[in-house]
Formats: sequence, C-alpha cells, structure tokens
Amino acid sequence: METTTTDEQLRDKWLAEFQAEGYAKFTAGIKEHNPDGTKGIGRMTIEQLAREMKNEAIDQYFYACALEDGIARRADS
Repeated sequence: METTTTDEQLRDKWLAEFQAEGYAKFTAGIKEHNPDGTKGIGRMTIEQLAREMKNEAIDQYFYACALEDGIARRADS
C-alpha cells in the first residue's frame, strides 16, 4: 500500500531540516569568517552582498550540473 505525503508534511519536514542545517552552517561560517565579531553579514556593503550572492549562484549552478550528470548516469545503468 502506497502512502502519500502531503505538501504540508513535506513543508514541515523541510523547514525543520533547514532550521537545523541552516543554523549549523551559519554558525560555522561565523566561526570561520568572523571569529572576533568585527566583520559579519550585517556589516557587508550592498556590493559585497551582491558579489557573494553571485558566487553562491555559481556554486549552485555547478551542483545542479553534477546532480543532472549523476541522474543521467543512473538512467544509463
């Protein structure tokens, strides 16, 4: 018998994962990039924020390419 997960259940699951993983990743970023509290995302200029958003988008593009390649390899095997 197939069970169906509702959109609300998926939302709640993914939000909980995001909260846990996001907190851990952000905290690690603080320790790496702002250990003494003199820098930080709240002190970045608009230009710096735009540049970092572009850098993150570039990373996401390559992750998507790798995922797509992995899906294609699975389909071929």
